[in-house]
Amino acid sequence: MNGRFSSWQRGCGVLTRASRIAALGALTLAAPAVTAAADPAASAWFETDQGKVRLIAAAPTTGPGATARLGLEFRLAPGWKVYWRSPGDAGLPPQIDWTGSTNLADAAVEWPAPQRFTAYNLETIGYETAIVLPITARLAAVGKGLGIAAALQYLTCKEICIPYETHLTLDLPAAGVSTGGYADLIEQYTALVPREGSAEGLRLTGARLVPGKKPRLDLSLAATEAALLAPDAFVDAPPGLGFGAPRVARSSDGHAATLSIPLSGDAASIAALAGRPLRVTVVDGARALEAPVTPTIGAPPPAPLSLAAILGVALLGGFILNFMPCVLPVLSIKLLSVATHAGASRRAVRRGFLATAAGILTAFIALAAAMVAVKAAGLAIGWGVQFQQPSFLTFMVALLAVFAGNLA
Repeated sequence: MNGRFSSWQRGCGVLTRASRIAALGALTLAAPAVTAAADPAASAWFETDQGKVRLIAAAPTTGPGATARLGLEFRLAPGWKVYWRSPGDAGLPPQIDWTGSTNLADAAVEWPAPQRFTAYNLETIGYETAIVLPITARLAAVGKGLGIAAALQYLTCKEICIPYETHLTLDLPAAGVSTGGYADLIEQYTALVPREGSAEGLRLTGARLVPGKKPRLDLSLAATEAALLAPDAFVDAPPGLGFGAPRVARSSDGHAATLSIPLSGDAASIAALAGRPLRVTVVDGARALEAPVTPTIGAPPPAPLSLAAILGVALLGGFILNFMPCVLPVLSIKLLSVATHAGASRRAVRRGFLATAAGILTAFIALAAAMVAVKAAGLAIGWGVQFQQPSFLTFMVALLAVFAGNLA
């Protein structure tokens, strides 16, 4: 029991005191039940108020092969979830101890593509409703039966987190009735396990670590087939580091994107990521990719300018702009309007200049807001691209012709 509550405290340390008391109450009142197993290819269900879990096999016998395909099947009550191998800001993944199994050399657990959950400003990664974790069990002696004894610990969460532990057993003889089993179900979830390579039309083309006050990991993603929909990235976090939800900037055609993942942790651990291989899982709708990346170090962001420096640069830029050919005609129009103020009161002259300045600032704030909105929508756009559009150039030619006619 001590290990059980120690794991729970590590996984749910973010819960409030009241939530912990509620979880303790749930642990005290909940009465997990183990149903009898009538299926030779499945263990008994371990049932709780939050769901149930069991071991399943692709076939009821091991057969002549050197491996056996198994699965850890969770069926969860609505709203409850279990965690991925790297759970995020809180949580613990399911852990299996195979001690006591017979004829088992080793067992490798595979993890289907997860989903992201956000609650109380925490980002967690896992599964809800139902999930099967595929398992490849390698036999110590080919041609003999397999006896599985799995000590399972897992954490299930909703508003509170509840830890459970149970023992699941499954005996598969070497020969016997060969029909039945859960091969189709296991294969269904095996198909959801992200693989390396570009079979899904996704490819990671680069990774860059950007240090600073707000460090981040920038991933470059390319889609060789269908355009990207809503890509997300999950990083197997080294101890002491956290990887948040990425901010996605897609190209105009949707076939490339930069995923900027915020980093949390001490500066030394973050700096140590440069040149260190990381395992990254990218999920985009039904597509998923898992690949190792080695981040390169990026230039730190420039130190922010003071307000006085920003105003000085703005004034200098405005002064230089006055001598540009596209601005000189406007200056002449403004000088003519200034001449009309001759004999007017100082208040009227000041009001006219302030109105002009307010109009300029309002126009440029509107342009900046439009640019921010377009980029927030995921489009790649920069200032000046409008001069590559024939319709815009035609409009500018007509507008300057009007200016010239007015001055003439």
